[in-house]
Amino acid sequence: MGQENIIRPTFLITICILTFIGSGVEVLDGLLGIIGIPSLLGTNHPPASISIQIIGTIASGLCFFGALLMWNLKKIGFILYVIGAIISTIISILIVNLYTQVNEMPFSNTTLVIIVIITNIAFISMYYANRNHLKN
Repeated sequence: MGQENIIRPTFLITICILTFIGSGVEVLDGLLGIIGIPSLLGTNHPPASISIQIIGTIASGLCFFGALLMWNLKKIGFILYVIGAIISTIISILIVNLYTQVNEMPFSNTTLVIIVIITNIAFISMYYANRNHLKN
């Protein structure tokens, strides 16, 4: 009853699934960090970063929810994804600064930020390339 056949482009399916996996792990990791359980990714959360952890988890949730909406071919999902990606980039810079202050950064400060920026630009570009398949 009222069930439409949604035809999604293969490329959109692929990037949505990658986003579900990546953002899902980030949301779970963020929630665990908020309640004080060690990170799934093998890093310690700096003690002063709970507010940053909450905002980062919300940003990951926005990316996940945006991808879910784009999975259902909703244009608003792209906007939510972009907002989440921008917040994610800002949070990455703040986390790098916190880790640097407590001398726990496991690799180069700029490496993390560069990876986040490149990944966010790549995914925003790929979703943007699929915008003509999205509807209001």
